[in-house]
Amino acid sequence: MPAAMQERNMRDMAIGKVQLRLLNAGLDLFSLLVLLIVYQYGRLGEAKTQSNRLFLRIQEYLMIALAGDMLGWIMNGRPDRFSRMVLYLGNDLYMLSQLLAAITALQYMYFMCRGRQISRRQEMAFLWIPFAVIAVLTLSTPLTHLVYTVNAENAYQRGVLLPVFSILTLAYILAGSALCFLQAQREVLRIARRKYMILAAFSIPVICGSLFQTVFYGFSTVLPCSVLSVLIVFANEQSLKISADPLTGLNNRGCLDRYLQQCLDSGGCGDLCVVMMDINGFKGINDRFGHVAGDHILIDMADLMRHAFEDTGCFLARYGGDEFSIVLHTGSISPQEAIRRMQAQIDAFRKTSDPCASSFGVSMGYAECEKDAAGTAEMLIRKADERMYEAKREMKAAERMSLRPGDRRDR
Repeated sequence: MPAAMQERNMRDMAIGKVQLRLLNAGLDLFSLLVLLIVYQYGRLGEAKTQSNRLFLRIQEYLMIALAGDMLGWIMNGRPDRFSRMVLYLGNDLYMLSQLLAAITALQYMYFMCRGRQISRRQEMAFLWIPFAVIAVLTLSTPLTHLVYTVNAENAYQRGVLLPVFSILTLAYILAGSALCFLQAQREVLRIARRKYMILAAFSIPVICGSLFQTVFYGFSTVLPCSVLSVLIVFANEQSLKISADPLTGLNNRGCLDRYLQQCLDSGGCGDLCVVMMDINGFKGINDRFGHVAGDHILIDMADLMRHAFEDTGCFLARYGGDEFSIVLHTGSISPQEAIRRMQAQIDAFRKTSDPCASSFGVSMGYAECEKDAAGTAEMLIRKADERMYEAKREMKAAERMSLRPGDRRDR
């Protein structure tokens, strides 16, 4: 090959390497800016709950990793001593922060599923001891060259232990995804099931980015794909706020209307049924025990509904105030069985030590959608609501009849 052609090929290869470095650095910068927007929104607009703190911490570690990866690509192949030092620093930040983000993602998904943090013993054994080992190996890279190496031209190269680092990082994310998938199978509420399935899918973009980066060496795609996973979870959380009742966590009125109309539009009435429920004497509970106690009763009511229908596909919602709704398909469970289950939960709740429990009661009414009949969600709800109030009136009439004449005058 002529010397001129060889020189041109080498120049073209050098230009290609520079373009690839700039592409990766630009992709990291774009991902970092997107993540900063999400982070600022979450930090300023959300309540400082444990789940929110963990979700923010994932973003913080990803931002540090993106900054380190960007530094690494900018300094990669530059011949001076300062660039070599920055290259080591950037790669150390990238690797350790990426691993910390994966560990925090597991903590976050565990907390979302179990409502508590991982025990200290388990954290130490499965999270922090492996991290400490990886940290020592990574920081000692200038001496050992085990995780990665920087050659004489200041170019980054993979080390023999880098696959172990990648597998451990993915293992933490996959473990969290598996927890969320199992939790989704146990959920009664469709809205909660969707939430956990989205969390379970957190690992999919990360795995895709890891495979692409492994096969096509030189492309940095793991972190941008991780940012995509964060964006998906963030978007789902915002969507849930629109569909969920903030106090009870059940589906809200708007979500109920949409679900009913979708059922009606997709297959007509079929076996659709709506059960409406109203807490008896709820105003009296608020007047006697206070509005905080009233809120707790509403939360208790939602929990009773979840327990009653944990093995069904029923759609549970808070209709408004102290009214609740159950949407069921009579092919799976009859309305009579649904009411029986709910009453059994209420009877058990009355035996608890809650000061409001002894007088707690619910009026229920249901309406089945007539086959081949044109109808709307509003009509079905109104029919069930009328029957519920009819049951409430009958109950009050029975109570009055059971009272002695003197008691009736006193009342």
